[in-house]
Amino acid sequence: MDYLNVKDSKHLRLEVPEDSVTYKNGRIEADFEYSEIFVPSTTQERVFDVTTKNLLDGFLKGQSCLIMAYGVTGSGKTYTIMGPEGNQGLIPRALHYIINGMGTFDFKSRFDTNEEKVTLEMSFLEDYQNCIYDLLSPTIRVGQSKPMLNARSDANGFLHIINLTEKQISSLKEGMDVIAMGTKEKHVAETKMNLDSSRSHTMCTFNLIRTNKQFMREIIATCRIVDLAGSERLNRTNASGERSQEAGHINTDLMYLMQCLRSLVDSQSKPNQRVIFRNCRLTHLLSVGEEGRGEA
Repeated sequence: MDYLNVKDSKHLRLEVPEDSVTYKNGRIEADFEYSEIFVPSTTQERVFDVTTKNLLDGFLKGQSCLIMAYGVTGSGKTYTIMGPEGNQGLIPRALHYIINGMGTFDFKSRFDTNEEKVTLEMSFLEDYQNCIYDLLSPTIRVGQSKPMLNARSDANGFLHIINLTEKQISSLKEGMDVIAMGTKEKHVAETKMNLDSSRSHTMCTFNLIRTNKQFMREIIATCRIVDLAGSERLNRTNASGERSQEAGHINTDLMYLMQCLRSLVDSQSKPNQRVIFRNCRLTHLLSVGEEGRGEA
């Protein structure tokens, strides 16, 4: 942080270290502009208000959304997404906001009728080394491994997770129980850069489900909140064996994700440019949010 100078809430200046190649090539500083910069004293509530609240307002009106935390290992992604007890992160705050929003007159008048009802469902999965695991599976027992799930694409390219547990949520307590179970079951391990590092990409999904009197179900909107595993440089972590293999998968996934995001930006000025989501499981899982069917 010694090299960073936050000018205001949107502008940051990087002072290039004197021992770097960039400095030796004559560049001593660089300016960057962001939609919002959060300083270390920023509260969890402030982060939620700026990054997530507007997306959830759209979700409660039927607009899908995607929220991701990306960064190097130890940068605070899981803290931001989950938060410790007493200082909740984005997922618990999102649950509160959605539950409260579904109880408002505006929501009920928009969706609930004599013929149809709208309910909330949650799922929690992880993508570990390109394999999908259900973090809410009722088959999880002490000493047993989590069941690995299969996925298939439909004619429109949407990825469907077969036998993924989806819990109907009717109260805040039920939702918090789902979050607690999902958090407990994910892959974590100690690395040189983080004593409690997430070794998988975890995704908490909220679905608004409309059901008619014939029990026909329709997803109105989906909100995905994703805690991406942290990127690492192997020469800094001294990782070996299983940790090295995990880091390799993580870095490859994040590389493909960045390629997708760059292609999406380019496609705004080049409509015929094709965005490839199937290079890895992560980008395929996120493709609905990335492709512009929702906000991110």
